[in-house]
Amino acid sequence: MKAGRHRKRNRTGTIIVLAAITVAMVAGTIAVACLSRNQEPEPPKRNPTTAKAEPAPDPEQEHEQEPEATAFTWPTDLTWERVAGIDLPASKEHGPRNRNLGRSAAFAQSPPGAVLAALHLIVRTSYQAGPAVWEPTLRDQVVGPDAVAYAEEVRADHRAALRRGDKADRIYAAIAGIRLDSYRPEAASMRVLIEAPTGTGTARAAALVQVAWSDNDWRLVAPPHGDWSTVRTPVPADAVSDYIPLPAR
Repeated sequence: MKAGRHRKRNRTGTIIVLAAITVAMVAGTIAVACLSRNQEPEPPKRNPTTAKAEPAPDPEQEHEQEPEATAFTWPTDLTWERVAGIDLPASKEHGPRNRNLGRSAAFAQSPPGAVLAALHLIVRTSYQAGPAVWEPTLRDQVVGPDAVAYAEEVRADHRAALRRGDKADRIYAAIAGIRLDSYRPEAASMRVLIEAPTGTGTARAAALVQVAWSDNDWRLVAPPHGDWSTVRTPVPADAVSDYIPLPAR
């Protein structure tokens, strides 16, 4: 992908897309403010924790660098599971091998394992997955200096949904593809492409998602300040080809 391709888009169009897209990827996540919110987020709040993990990069710096994508191929043994209205891929070889009580764990230490872990964990940390799923997932499978802030954001979103009288069990968006920016056995970074319907068509955005290998499994690195909007960018229709689409169901 040419450097700066997304940055050079019309800023007015960017604002319209960001306002229109249904976001929570993730949340996060996609999961996530990146997947479920219909409104622009409030300014992010800092609330660091001492959890150890490779910190998320500065979003502005990440946009400037525009790293080349790492080669990635989906596993050939994919099956599908619907969680909070999102279709999630799973692989017998790459994970998740443990899906007890609605959670997902035991991913392979491989590029497909890292990608699958990211997709499952951003959705399962969305408030639409239900407290029985997102509370233990946030507690046990999210790391990084902003893990506490992320948990507080999810709980706040859940409380707000209950006050509004929302059913709060479905994310009205879809994961359309991924772009693996980097992979090492101990860490992976990728962009998750989210699509959501609008009154006039489809809006798209990508969230920068990171996972870290810890205690023999992949853990989701909480987004900066616990807010996915800090690592979310709009994706115009002519840039969708930069992402590897999810295979057909």
